Amino acid sequence: TSPDGVSYHLGLVSRYLRWHSFGHITTNMYANLSEGLEMLFLFAFAFGRHSAAAMIEFAFLLALPLGMLSYGRRFGFAKAGVLGAILVFASPVFGMSGTVAYNDVAGVCVLFAIFYLLQIWAATRQQNLIVPIGVLAGFAYGIKYTLFLAVPCAAAFLIWKLVSARQPMLKPLAIFGICALAMMAPWMVKNWIIVRNPFSPFMNAYFPNPYITVGFEKSYTEMMRSQEDLTPAQRPLEQTTQGGKTAGFIGPIFLLAPLALFALRFAAGRQLLLAGAIFIVPALTNLQTRFLMPCVPFVALALGLAVMEAQAAFWLLLLFGTITCWPGFTSNYCTSYAWRLTSFPIKEALRIIPESETLHKRILWMPLADLIDQKVPTDGLVLSLNDPPEAYTSRNIVIGYESAFAQKLTDILYCAAINEYRATQTLTFAFPEQTLQRVRVVQSAGSNTDRWSVAELRLYDKGGELARSPEWRLSAKPNPFEVALAFDNDPVTRWSSEEALYPGMRMQVDLGRPRPVDSVVLECAHDQGAIQLHLESEVAPGVWKTISAGPVRSDLQSEWNLRRAATLDLRARGVTHLLASSDDLGAADFENNAREWGFQLEGTGPKARLYRLIP
Repeated sequence: TSPDGVSYHLGLVSRYLRWHSFGHITTNMYANLSEGLEMLFLFAFAFGRHSAAAMIEFAFLLALPLGMLSYGRRFGFAKAGVLGAILVFASPVFGMSGTVAYNDVAGVCVLFAIFYLLQIWAATRQQNLIVPIGVLAGFAYGIKYTLFLAVPCAAAFLIWKLVSARQPMLKPLAIFGICALAMMAPWMVKNWIIVRNPFSPFMNAYFPNPYITVGFEKSYTEMMRSQEDLTPAQRPLEQTTQGGKTAGFIGPIFLLAPLALFALRFAAGRQLLLAGAIFIVPALTNLQTRFLMPCVPFVALALGLAVMEAQAAFWLLLLFGTITCWPGFTSNYCTSYAWRLTSFPIKEALRIIPESETLHKRILWMPLADLIDQKVPTDGLVLSLNDPPEAYTSRNIVIGYESAFAQKLTDILYCAAINEYRATQTLTFAFPEQTLQRVRVVQSAGSNTDRWSVAELRLYDKGGELARSPEWRLSAKPNPFEVALAFDNDPVTRWSSEEALYPGMRMQVDLGRPRPVDSVVLECAHDQGAIQLHLESEVAPGVWKTISAGPVRSDLQSEWNLRRAATLDLRARGVTHLLASSDDLGAADFENNAREWGFQLEGTGPKARLYRLIP
C-alpha cells in the first residue's frame, strides 16, 4: 500500500503483465526509468500479485545485513559487521522501504555487493570475479538512475588496483565494461526507440522529444532537490530523527556518525568511509531520506569498526540503535506523519483480516480503483488530475503531470475552466505592407518563473487574414513539437514555451512563397508575465531584420463557455473519462457545470468524482 508502489512501480508492472510486453508508453515518465527491479517484481506479480512483488524487495532487506555480516567476518572484524548489519536492518527507512514494492533497499544491497566483491577481488585477484562485478554495476543502473555511480567507481577501483600491481588493464576493463553495458543497454535502447531519449525522463535538452519537456524536467529536478524550509544545518536532525519533511528517517543512532571517523585508523575503515562519501551523492539530487540510504551501510560498518574494541561503547550503541528504532518506540520522537513502520500487522499478513479490507482501510482512493474497473471500458482512457492506485485497476490512466501529452490534456481543461488560461488579449504587430516569406516573433526577456504561450498566431494583409496552407512551415524554439497548436483555430489549445523565459525564444512561419503582409497578431492569455516581443523578417538567407519593435496590446472578447469545446478536444485525443479530486483546480466547475462540459457522473469516492466524457 505504499504511495509509489500502488502508483507507478506496480501500476506499470500490472500493465506489462496484461499486455505481455512493454507496449509503447509515451504518457508516463516513470515508464522511461530503468526498471531492472520491476522485472523481478513482474515475475513475482504473475504468481502472487502485489504482495509477492513486495516480497522481492523484502528479500533484499534480508540479504543486505547478511552480506554486511559476511563481509565483516571475511576480513576479520565480525563484531563491526554485527553492529553495522543490525543498525541497517533496524533503521526505520530501511524497514519501511524494504517491506513494500520500492527499489531502494535492492539498490543499496547491490551497491554493497559490488563493494564486497571488489574487496574479494583485490585480495584474491580472481579474474572471474570481474564478471559479477560488471553485471551488478550495470544492474545498479538498471535499478535506479542515481546508482549509475557504481559503474565509474567500480571501474576506478579496478584501474587503481591494476596500476598499483602493474598488471594489464585492457582485458579486465573490457570484460567489466561489456558486462555492465549488457545490463544497462536494454533500458537505453528501449527509451531511444519509444521516446527518442536514451536517458529519459532526463537530458531532454540534449535529446529533444515531444514526450517530456525540458521545462518539466527542470521543474521536477528542482522540486526533488528542494529543501522546503530546511536549512543544511537542520537536515541531519530531520533525516535521522524527525522524517516529516523528508519522507522518512534513518534513526537517531546515526547522529553519532562522526564517531565513524575513528575507523580511519584501519585500511578497511578508510575504504568504507570513502564509499560512504561517494554514495551520499544521490542525496544531493533528492531531499527524501531514501536517497541517503546508499551510504548508510558503509557508515554503519565504519561506526562498528570505530567502537569494536571498546566493549561498553559497542553494546551501548547496539542497544541504543535497536531500542530507538523499534516501531513502537519511534513515535516518541519522530514527526507523527513520518514514513515508517508503526506496528507488525500479523493478522493482515496472514490474511486473517481479508486483503480487501486492509486495502480499503489503508488506501484512501481504493474505492475509486474499484469504480474505474466497473465503469470504464477496457479500451477507455482515464485522465486523472491526481494519483489513483493504478496498480489496483486494469484500466489505462494518464496522470496530469507525467508527460507532455498529459500536461496538454490538463491545459485544455484549464483553458476552459479558468479565465487566466484563456486567450483574452491580442498582441498586434503593425507595419507598412511588405512582401514576406519568413517571419518570426522573437522574445527577449528573461525570467525564472514566467513562460510564454500563444493560443493563435495570425497574419493579415489589408484587414484580411491569410488563409493557412499546407505549404506553410512552422517552427518554434523551444518546444517545436507543439507549435501547430498556435495555428489550429482551436480556442482551448495553445503553444507554450514550457520553459521559463530566456532571450532568443521564437515562433517562426515560412509561408512557402512570398506573400504581402501588413500585420501579425498573437492571441494570448494574460499569464505571460514579463515577455518582451519584437517581429523580424528574413531579408536574405539567414539574415533577419526587425520590422516591428513591439506589439500593441488590446483586450480580446473571450468565448466564455469553452467547456464543451474542451471536452470534444479531450475525446479527440482518446480520453473517455475524467477523475477529479475535490482539491483539484477546476473541480468545483466540473461539478457545478457538468452538463455544459458534457460530463456524466459515473460515481464518487473519497473526495473525488469519476466523469464520463459524452461524445
